[in-house]
Amino acid sequence: MAQPTQFSIVLITSAQAGMRDSGSGFVVHNDGEAGYVATCAHVVRGWDPDWLQVNGVKASIVSDGSAQGLDVAVLRVPELREARPLQLKEFVRPGASVYGYCFKHLYGDDYVRSRAEGKIRRLLSMQGKSAQRSVAAWEVVAEDGSSFEPGNSGSPLIEAKTHRVVGVLSHAQQDGRAGIAISPEAIRRAWAPLQQKGFSAPAWFESADEVLDQSSQRTPNRSGKSSPLPPRPGPIHDEEDPQRGRFGGKSERAGRKLLPVVTDTKDPNYFYVDFVVHSLDGTPIEPPARFFLHDSYPKNVISQPRAEEGGQTIALRDVYAYGAYTVGCQVRDKSGKWIELEYDLARVKGLPKRFLER
Repeated sequence: MAQPTQFSIVLITSAQAGMRDSGSGFVVHNDGEAGYVATCAHVVRGWDPDWLQVNGVKASIVSDGSAQGLDVAVLRVPELREARPLQLKEFVRPGASVYGYCFKHLYGDDYVRSRAEGKIRRLLSMQGKSAQRSVAAWEVVAEDGSSFEPGNSGSPLIEAKTHRVVGVLSHAQQDGRAGIAISPEAIRRAWAPLQQKGFSAPAWFESADEVLDQSSQRTPNRSGKSSPLPPRPGPIHDEEDPQRGRFGGKSERAGRKLLPVVTDTKDPNYFYVDFVVHSLDGTPIEPPARFFLHDSYPKNVISQPRAEEGGQTIALRDVYAYGAYTVGCQVRDKSGKWIELEYDLARVKGLPKRFLER
């Protein structure tokens, strides 16, 4: 996967005389008329908006998550209309190697762009004073002589394995030896008011309902044939476990099998699991597969567009879970027809009792 470029990671400053404060940000969307940059809300808090600049050109604040208790903001920059947006990733496991690009002030009008490296230590919950609910966040530990410093705020935290953004750096800790990064769900929440104002949605903001409503459209598969988009799942029967019973109750059907693989149960608050669809009949699985998680997740319908192992599996990896619930999945069989699978995590052998009782 392509690595982020310097044109997608930006310097945020003020053109106001004598103002040396700065921050970092990254492009998350463009609509042909402007690029849209995510950063921390505290980076631009108290600044005169008439003087706001991104990479030395005028920018405007179009969404400030502070009203929702979120330390994220979205800036609109017409000059970045051709900048490539970075791709986001919903989940990442503790121990994953990560890096970030950020700017810090040297002297005068000079800023230096540097790379910081580290590892995810653990999953946290962050909640602003005015927030009605918390947002996931990651504690990251600096490595290889790196440190997190003022000016890093708003920088993307990028998973080294996938080169996808898994967080927005917001706070330095322990004299720069550690930091806190807000998960991408905060950007999603801050973007929601923009959609209500008619702004186009980024690719990562895909709405399951919008996609499933387009039942008359068809998508090509690798064989050149067309297959309809997946059908809308059945009604919710269990409010506490909303996916239970919506997908036929079976984990195996038509040469496909859904299997959760629990990968980490050491944390007392969360366990980590991969949701994997296997081909049992030897035929390649045509992407995407759509995974339906518990509705407590900020984005609970996730499309996985890539297959693994020569097309024999499609997996949604590194999902964190507070307790056991049922996951649903829509995937194509060998003929290209959509089928539905589901699996109750309570069936997983060896899952600690503390997670089964939640």
